[in-house]
Amino acid sequence: MRYLFLLICLCMAFASQAQDLIYKNDGKIIGAKILRTDSSFVYFRHTEPPKQLDSIAQSEVSKVEFDYSQKAFKSSKPFSRNAVSVSIGGTSVLLGISYDRIIGQERNYHFSGRIGIGSLSRQTNINTHLSFNFYLNKVRTQFFEVGAGLAIPLNERNSIDYYNLYLTAPILGYRIQRYEGFFFRVYVSGLYMRRPASANSWISDVLYIPTIGLDLGYSF
Repeated sequence: MRYLFLLICLCMAFASQAQDLIYKNDGKIIGAKILRTDSSFVYFRHTEPPKQLDSIAQSEVSKVEFDYSQKAFKSSKPFSRNAVSVSIGGTSVLLGISYDRIIGQERNYHFSGRIGIGSLSRQTNINTHLSFNFYLNKVRTQFFEVGAGLAIPLNERNSIDYYNLYLTAPILGYRIQRYEGFFFRVYVSGLYMRRPASANSWISDVLYIPTIGLDLGYSF
């Protein structure tokens, strides 16, 4: 009976050390508790102290062995690369709709582009953004954004008479983009507008307006 008890204790000790194994292309093996995967990365917690959270690109992994006795593991859905939103302010000027797409994804950031239609009174514009989004948390749902944009009016506003060129200043912002569902983005930028020379002056007028933009929508 004493030996049976000892055997049970040993089995429990080995079970408590059970872990997943990540085999890298360079031959190294990482002992880990895998939290989830997507099409680009494996997210895990190291089993060695201090047991920090980490991630590794799928391209660096040759294979993964799961401890199937740990049934809590569930593979997550791929990262949502698309988002549609209602746009307020920013390069939409007043109100608009936009489509956002993750173009490329790296270990510490992703590169995204946006195209939208905005309006103000009788004027409509097409606007676009290109930005780098740096991860602010381990699960990669919050980002610090740096980029630039362009807004081109489709028709003139005769009441103000600024002509067909709006350029935005560099964009600084914050976004929440989960693996599916709620999409939020807030950013600061500016509109640079130019009016052609009038009969009274051969010098064109220039106006720069700082602006804040807000996008609320759905990622998928």
